[in-house]
Amino acid sequence: ISIPRGLSSNDDVHYILINQMGELLYRSKGADLTDFPDPRHTGFFTNGQSRYYFLPEDKGRIAIYFREDLNVRKRVIWNAFARLAAPLLIVLPILFAVISWIVSAAMRPIDRLGHALGERGEGNLDPITAQSDVPAEIDRMQRSVNQLLERLRKTVSVERRFISQAAHELRTPVAAAMAQNERLLGVLTTANEIEKAQNVHSSLVRLKRLCERLLEHAKAEGGVGAAQRKMDMRDIVGLVVREFETRDAQGRIDVDVP
Repeated sequence: ISIPRGLSSNDDVHYILINQMGELLYRSKGADLTDFPDPRHTGFFTNGQSRYYFLPEDKGRIAIYFREDLNVRKRVIWNAFARLAAPLLIVLPILFAVISWIVSAAMRPIDRLGHALGERGEGNLDPITAQSDVPAEIDRMQRSVNQLLERLRKTVSVERRFISQAAHELRTPVAAAMAQNERLLGVLTTANEIEKAQNVHSSLVRLKRLCERLLEHAKAEGGVGAAQRKMDMRDIVGLVVREFETRDAQGRIDVDVP
């Protein structure tokens, strides 16, 4: 058997060499015979807070007997864990910061796309400006959104043209019908006929106002009259009030504008 040499008394593993009679032939420095009980069997076994290894050699004439303190083993494990955990405590925050920066940089194009989509609405259907730093999947979604915005813009444009043209087309026959009705009121004599003609006149007036509102709506949707400057709300409120006053709303609106 090759016997380890040079073991100091501070070693965590001790051993003895005995013959078949149990007599000591050799022991390591620091090995205490009282720490080595009678071996239970060949190989490893545990007794109390110690771990043993018994190995007979040379046909049982001699045997080597090792002992290790389990508390020392636990201390070694904890020391190894501490040596491993200390670098991790330094590396993990740095790794977390790097990952956060990478994720933030990857999400930045998506955030810009979401902000651009948030700005789109009924009054703004312009296509989204293409971004070169977006992933291929987001680029395909961006092109699809632009196609959808283009279809919506065309649909809204057709709707606005229809409203404007319908209002223009209705103004002339409505005006002509009102003129004919006024002439008819001038020649009617019976109260019943005059009442019916006045009812027709009221209906034509309401239809005329509806046409005017359709035209105003078409102009507003088309941006006609829009101004990129601050406006005095008192002027706007006064304009709306005067418009309602011309529509038989006298006495029903009371506005106090400072």
